Amino acid sequence: MKYFKFTFFLFTLILVFSSCHDTNPNQEMIELLQSIDKYEDNPDNGFSPEAILRSSDSLLNASPANKDVMKIKYRKAIALLQLGQEQKSIDVFQDMLINTPVSDSGQQKFLMKDLAMAYLRLGERTNCVHHHSAESCIFPISMAGVHQDKTGSQKAIELYKQLLTDDPADLESRWLLNIAYMTIGGYPQQVPAALLLKVAQDDSLNPVKPFIDVVIRRFCFEFKF
Repeated sequence: MKYFKFTFFLFTLILVFSSCHDTNPNQEMIELLQSIDKYEDNPDNGFSPEAILRSSDSLLNASPANKDVMKIKYRKAIALLQLGQEQKSIDVFQDMLINTPVSDSGQQKFLMKDLAMAYLRLGERTNCVHHHSAESCIFPISMAGVHQDKTGSQKAIELYKQLLTDDPADLESRWLLNIAYMTIGGYPQQVPAALLLKVAQDDSLNPVKPFIDVVIRRFCFEFKF
């Protein structure tokens, strides 16, 4: 019993003493996160678009060799897209496409696909932010999920049509063309017959039913954390 009392007293004394000299655990966490951020925030990290964008701008301002300009601009365009700055990304892709020789059809096709995707992303963000509904971004897209601002998807459709004119077997572009038509309410009637991909509307075999977005119905627009 005496041993227990002594041990308990010693443990309590150590606990009190250590608590008097403890650093703020919140500050330790902040410092740890800052060190991680410093380590991860570099242009070699593909998951750090902020660092890639800063690096790309710095390199472009340094007047790089012509052979490196396109590579740097491409990294910048992708970083902007990852950061949700679609219009800026589109501007860079368009500039690259204009400056790509017609003879380099492979590079043109590559850039057109990225440009089309940037337009699709622009359309999605614009409509999900400003015209959100419970059916937004749910495939297959219903009439309630059709974009009110159709600019982004229409631009993408133009590009995918060009790509498919050159390569009708490009299934990726064909699939995304059909999705783009869905977003503007033009599927299937407006899709060129040769490019139409039929989507089964029967969902009876799927045991998991759609989750319903109730935010709009309940007008819960204010979030408190």
